[in-house]
Amino acid sequence: MKNVNFPGRRSFLGFAAAFLVAGCYAEPLLQNSPREQYSVRQVTVDTAAFTGVTGRVNEFSKEDVARDIRATLAHALRKSATGTTPVDVTVRLTGVHLVSPGQSLLIGGTSAISGVLEVKDVRSGAMVLEPTKVYGTAKGAYAPGGIIGAISTRSVDDDYRRTIAGFSGDVERRLFGAVDTTNKPSAKTLSPKTDPATLTEAERQARAEAQEEARKCRQAITITCAKVN
Repeated sequence: MKNVNFPGRRSFLGFAAAFLVAGCYAEPLLQNSPREQYSVRQVTVDTAAFTGVTGRVNEFSKEDVARDIRATLAHALRKSATGTTPVDVTVRLTGVHLVSPGQSLLIGGTSAISGVLEVKDVRSGAMVLEPTKVYGTAKGAYAPGGIIGAISTRSVDDDYRRTIAGFSGDVERRLFGAVDTTNKPSAKTLSPKTDPATLTEAERQARAEAQEEARKCRQAITITCAKVN
C-alpha cells in the first residue's frame, strides 16, 4: 500500500464547484448530430501530467489508471458514436481524487477525475475538438459530510471503479450531449405560463422532474460555492 497526499480543503472545494457547474450547464462539445457523424477508432490516455491517485491510500499505478480509463471510455464512446467519420480521442489526465472517510466526515464530497480532451479526424488529421478541460464524478457515491458520510464511504476499489465509470459517462455526454431515452416532452418546450390543468400527465411529470433537477443543481452549486468562499 502507498500513502498519498491530501489536497487542501479550499482546493478540493474549488474542483467540486467546477464539476457541479460543468455537469449542470455544459453544452455538447461536438455539434451537428455527432453520434451519427463520428465513430471512435482509438482512445489514448496520456499520464504525463498525472502524479497519481489522491485522497485515499491505494495501490493503483498510473498504468492501471490509464488502462482502466481507456477501456471504459472507449466502450462508452464506441457504443454511442455510430457514424462514418473515424476520430481518435485523447485524454491528458490531470487528476484522480477519491474521497476518504476523513474528508467525508469533515466536508463531504464526490470522487472525481479531471483531464484535457481532444479529438482528431483520422483521415485528414484535423482537430475536431481542440484541447478542452473535462471533469467527471462517481455516480451514486456522494458523501454528505458528518458521521453519516464517514460511515457510508465505499471501499477504495468500489469507489475507484465508480469514479472511472462516472468519468467515462460524463465525457461521453459532454462530447455528444444527453440522449433522450423517453418520449417525454422537453422541459424547454413547455411554456412557463401554461395552465397545469391543460397539461397531459406526461407533460406534468416532465415539468416536475425538470424543476426538481434544476432545484437540486442550483442548491448544490450554491452550497459548494459558499464553502469555497
